[in-house]
Amino acid sequence: NNIGGGKHLFRSDSLVTAGTINVNGRWESTGYLAQTDGSIVVDGNSGTAAGSVEEANPIISINATNANCSGGSITITDPHHSSMFPFVNDVDITGNNINAFSGTHTFYIGDGSSSTAGPVNRGFNFGNGLGSNYAPIQNLVVRSGNGTERQFRTSIQTGGGTYIKGNVSVINNSDFQHIWVHSPGCAIGGDISVEAGSHFTSSKNVTLGGV
Repeated sequence: NNIGGGKHLFRSDSLVTAGTINVNGRWESTGYLAQTDGSIVVDGNSGTAAGSVEEANPIISINATNANCSGGSITITDPHHSSMFPFVNDVDITGNNINAFSGTHTFYIGDGSSSTAGPVNRGFNFGNGLGSNYAPIQNLVVRSGNGTERQFRTSIQTGGGTYIKGNVSVINNSDFQHIWVHSPGCAIGGDISVEAGSHFTSSKNVTLGGV
């Protein structure tokens, strides 16, 4: 599908890719996942509630227990369109696998051009840990821009967290926020770079230098 937002479901039980996959809706990876190159781009916000992924479902959901992603990238273009209870992360990675993401693999928040708005006081929420189970990603680039409710935020899930083994880059007038009152975990193993006009904001503890 061409990117433009939507609510279709793409469910993969076994996916090996080094090419390009575009999803207008939400992506569920429930089994084996291997990525060595190329890009997976997921857009679940069409600009209307009726045509977008319901917030009860993550836009990207990955069971990382059997994941092995060493190259390429995964992009979430827009946050959810509207908010509701229970709170759900836009990107939700489950399973306990510290080696699921490695090498040069990168998650991109935003595609660098879309400005489709997210829900009030939410933006993009990213979770890849819950309790003692976590699957840290390798690299993170926040390039979602300064449009309405397009800030990046760590996990909205109580007891959850956001863990990055490699580097974090905040570019394109974007904003990384670690501010939720429930104090989700956050650890960054590599460098943090913030481009002029962008922001990295934290009012909660961040572990630096190791995950």
